[in-house]
Amino acid sequence: MSTYYYSGDVLSEDHPLGPTMLNHGYQYFRGVPPLITPIDAGQGVFVFLMGFVGYNAFTKRLQLHGARSAILYAARRVGALYALAFFECIVLHHLMFGETLWRDFLIDSTFTMLALGSLAGFTSIVIWPNADRRIRFALVVTMIHSLLYAGPYFDRYTGDDNIFHLTFFPFNVLGLCAVAIAGTSFGQWLHMDPEDLTVGFQKRIVPATAAALVAAYSMDWVQPAEPHDATAAHQLLAVGMAGLMLVASFTAGQSKLRLPLLSAMGKNLLVMFVLGSVFLEMYLDWVPKDFLVRWPVAALLLVGILPLTALSCVAVLLDKLGIIVRA
Repeated sequence: MSTYYYSGDVLSEDHPLGPTMLNHGYQYFRGVPPLITPIDAGQGVFVFLMGFVGYNAFTKRLQLHGARSAILYAARRVGALYALAFFECIVLHHLMFGETLWRDFLIDSTFTMLALGSLAGFTSIVIWPNADRRIRFALVVTMIHSLLYAGPYFDRYTGDDNIFHLTFFPFNVLGLCAVAIAGTSFGQWLHMDPEDLTVGFQKRIVPATAAALVAAYSMDWVQPAEPHDATAAHQLLAVGMAGLMLVASFTAGQSKLRLPLLSAMGKNLLVMFVLGSVFLEMYLDWVPKDFLVRWPVAALLLVGILPLTALSCVAVLLDKLGIIVRA
C-alpha cells in the first residue's frame, strides 16, 4: 500500500518510490493489455480468503445455532464491511479531499467488493451445500463474465474515459463474486476428512489450484488479466495464488514450521487490512516524499519498516489479549 501511494509517474520527474514488484503494474504502465504484477491479484486473493474463512464460520453457526444465527452473522459481516466502505469513500474522502465517492461506496471500493463477495459466498452456500457444485457455478459465472467482457456492448477499463459512451457494467463485482464463491468451496474441501486434512488437499485443493493457474495462463493469451474489471484470467490467477498460499501454509504446518507473527496477523486479518488501507495513507501524508527520494535508507525505515512494525505490534497485542475481531 505504501508503494502504491508513492507510485509517481515514470514518464515525468515524479520518481516512483519503493520496490516496483510490490506495486500494481498499471501504476507504471497503463496500456491495453495492462502491465500487471502478482500484487494486482491481491484484492481477488483477499476476497477469496473472505469466502474461505466465511464458509466455516457460517456453517458452524448454521449447524450449532440454526439458520437465524447464521443469517445474522452474514448480515453483520456484510453490514460491517459496507460500513467500512462508507467511512472510507464518504466520510474520510470528504474530510481529506472535499468530495464523496458514492459509486465507489456502492459497487467499486475494496471494502464494497469484500461485502458483496461475502454476500455471494453465503448465498451460494445456502443454495448449493455441495462444494463441487459451487465451484462449477463459479466457473459458469467466470464464463459469463468472459463472454460479456468480449462483447462490444459494455464499457471496459481502458483509460479512454468511455469515449464511445458504452453502458456501464459491474465487471469487477461479478468477477470477484465468482472468486468468493470459489473460496467457499476451498473452505469446505479443507474439511473433506475432519480427521486428516491431507485428504482435502490431495483430492481437491492442490488439483484445483494447479488447474486455476494453468487456466489463468491460458486465458491471459485470449483475454489478458485486468484488475479493474476482474477478467477471467484475473479471477483464475487470484484463485491460483490463494490456493498456493493455502498449500504453503499447510506444508509449513506439516513441517512443524511456526511463524507466530503471521499467525497473530492472520487472526485479525480484517483489522490489519483496515489499518493498512485507511490509516497508513493518513500517516504517509506526514512524510515528505522529496526527503525520501534523497535518502533511500530513510524511505526504507519510515515507509518500509515502521508501518509494518506498527501493524505487527498491534497484531501481537491483540493476540496476547485474546482479541479476535470477526466481521
